[in-house]
Amino acid sequence: MATDIYSKQEASNCPVCGEKGRPVLAMTIRALTNKDWEQRENIKDGFICDNPDDSTVYFIPEKNLIIDKSELTVRVGIKEQED
Repeated sequence: MATDIYSKQEASNCPVCGEKGRPVLAMTIRALTNKDWEQRENIKDGFICDNPDDSTVYFIPEKNLIIDKSELTVRVGIKEQED
């Protein structure tokens, strides 16, 4: 059975912009992260930053890890200013 991080983890603030992040599973972060990214093995359950003015998409406080939109394989709608 999958871990329910939505009820077990406390919300954390983005280390770049300070806004409250929402929990996200490691498998989601891994699925969207470039396969050749050097920090990929450090991915754990973390948080997503919804601030459109911050290029940080995911952050993992436990690993002191910030994942920028440039390290992903897809565009993240809330982070894009253009269609």
